[in-house]
Amino acid sequence: MCPLPKSCGKVGQLDEGLRALEEALVWVQHNEEHLHEAEVYWFKGELLLPRSGVNEAARSLVRGVHVRRVKFHFPFQGICGM
Repeated sequence: MCPLPKSCGKVGQLDEGLRALEEALVWVQHNEEHLHEAEVYWFKGELLLPRSGVNEAARSLVRGVHVRRVKFHFPFQGICGM
């Protein structure tokens, strides 16, 4: 999921990666396909970190955890192996 944004982040094209993730979130909402929604927020957090700092990145990461918990009833430890 999301190979383009990950690649964009690796080569420093953060705006392009963030744009792709925003398109993915619009698609998720429009089609009600929430299976990978949490991962989109996590990738967004990773891309925001060097550009916008910890607060904005953390909001996106926490949103991903929330989506995973609420929509799929997965505990947080299942996500990060804790």
